[in-house]
This record gives sequence, structure tokens and C-alpha cells, in this order.
Amino acid sequence: MPVFMSLIFCSDSMMLAELLWLREFFQGGELMETVAKISEIPSFGKKVVSVSGMEILLVNIKGSIFAVENECPHQGSPLSAVVVKEGFISCPRHGYRFSLIDGRCADHTELELKTFPVRLDGDNILIGLSV
Repeated sequence: MPVFMSLIFCSDSMMLAELLWLREFFQGGELMETVAKISEIPSFGKKVVSVSGMEILLVNIKGSIFAVENECPHQGSPLSAVVVKEGFISCPRHGYRFSLIDGRCADHTELELKTFPVRLDGDNILIGLSV
């Protein structure tokens, strides 16, 4: 049973506002947290945000937002200066290319960049954090 469902069944006195809050922030077992606004990231632009002590890189490709860890799994280099091209980002240090969709590196299959689920709510960007 998802976490939010067990919370709902635990208390009959839970107010509607609390239920709406739970629906907003728990989606499919993920804690969805608002991290930025779409208007803050131009098309093909990037923005680094800090969430729960992690740096996450947001990438906007024509209105589709992707969220990945801001550290290359190869040698830990920050990815804020990545080159964005054709659904991939290239690490500025050694050029390793990672898919924005699943984090895979086609040339080095042992490496995978952590990705985060993204949901848009109006101008808000929410990312999923495992709970």
C-alpha cells in the first residue's frame, strides 16, 4: 500500500486540505517537491537547484523539463556547464554523453547518471524524491 494511502486510512478526522497536500506531494510512492519555476529556465537552458542536500540539474528542452544529479558518475565533475544536444548532455570534463531520459551512457555502459521524475504544475517544476 503506498505511503499516502496508509496515512489516509489512519485518521478519519484528516481535513480535506491535508488530503490535498498529500495528493500534491506523493505521487506513485514519490515525494514530489517544488524546486523551481519553468519561467526561470529558458529553452535549452539549465539551472542547478539544491534539494535535501543534493544538487540537481534541471534542463529545459522546448518546455520538457528533465532533472538529473549535478555530478558526472565518471569522476564527479559538476554538470552545470554541460552541452545539451538531441536529448543528451555531455560532461564538460571528458565529453561523456548521458541520456536525459534514463541517465544511460551509451559509450560507457557501466556509468549511469541518476535521473529524477518531473511533474509540471502550472509554472512550478516538481521533482520526485524516493520515500
